[in-house]
Amino acid sequence: MASKPAPPAQPGAGRNGRRPGREKKGQTRMAPCRLLVLQDIIVQSKRPVAWFPRPQNVVTCFRLRKHVQVVSSKNGLASLFFEAMKKVNPHFVQLTQDACLKSFWRRRTLCTFLRQHHIAEGMLASWAEHETKRDFLSRLFDKLASSGHARTQSLVLDIARSLAAQEHFPDLENWENSPLKLEDAREAVGRVKKEIAKLDASEHDQAEVQRRRTDSERRRQQTLAAVQTMERLKSRLDELGARLGSQEAGYEFQTWFYDLVDFFEVNSRRPYTVDGRQIDGALTLDGTTYLVELKFTRNGTDAPEVDVFRRKVTSKADNTMGLFISMSGFTSTAKDAASGERTPLLLLDYQHLYAVLMSVMTLPEIINRVKRHASQTAVAYLAVTDFSG
Repeated sequence: MASKPAPPAQPGAGRNGRRPGREKKGQTRMAPCRLLVLQDIIVQSKRPVAWFPRPQNVVTCFRLRKHVQVVSSKNGLASLFFEAMKKVNPHFVQLTQDACLKSFWRRRTLCTFLRQHHIAEGMLASWAEHETKRDFLSRLFDKLASSGHARTQSLVLDIARSLAAQEHFPDLENWENSPLKLEDAREAVGRVKKEIAKLDASEHDQAEVQRRRTDSERRRQQTLAAVQTMERLKSRLDELGARLGSQEAGYEFQTWFYDLVDFFEVNSRRPYTVDGRQIDGALTLDGTTYLVELKFTRNGTDAPEVDVFRRKVTSKADNTMGLFISMSGFTSTAKDAASGERTPLLLLDYQHLYAVLMSVMTLPEIINRVKRHASQTAVAYLAVTDFSG
């Protein structure tokens, strides 16, 4: 059976049958501005195109007039990116032209300097015998300044930086008026140095502004994420409250509590068993380890349950305290049983938990506040409404 003829290629299609600019699924197409910058850098580096990895791997971010970001490169080309993105003004070009004029006396020396900075041979060859050095440089820099390409901007900056780096001017020595020539050259180069310093300072200021904006946005995102997490935790606790007293809700309350502890990045250990005794977990805060007891019952916790928990705590190391959290609160006898000389217990209830969820205080701040009260008064319980006292 004869095979079907291939469909005719669409007008303007390439060898693969696709129109130029259409990429395969999942293939990234670079923005024209990014391609332009990459092309300029390949030209400046004098490396073959094949030496460069795929464009999306070379450029992490880029900077153009309306695209302000930090630039980085995996091939040590970051400086080329930075130089290409800076925009030089006419005054800067004029100062660079003047420094170039006064730094070199001989035509051959000046041509060598310009050739080293990749000025086209055609441009150098256009320097007629009757044309003065001043006129040629004026024509050259006018052409560079009028170009809108990033490569020519970078070229002017490269020339300016090379001129500013000069400490000696051998082409100006051994002439009758060498002292005057050297003085003029140093003054011209000094003016270029000042402008480069301003340009670099402006770049630094822009980077600092961008860094502050990035930090501010990061903090805003973190705050927003924290608020959303707190809202989810509050919603979960409200839902558990509808099932207060059930065994299943009690286990879920344990998970909820340690999710709250993890949010505040407090070192903790979830429920475990020691010598057949169930421990509802532990947490360590400011060097003190707290055994945790969690109650999610309808009735308030009474004194016998406090006494049992006290014995668990006192059987551990000296630096161990107990954090008893009862959703329905404590009876007055339970509060008395937990209090007393050198009490190792702290009592929290639903008021303390909702103070955390409403962002009144953080969980570590509430624990430390109740602990400070117990240290000062030997009373294990302090209501949230009495925190200001």
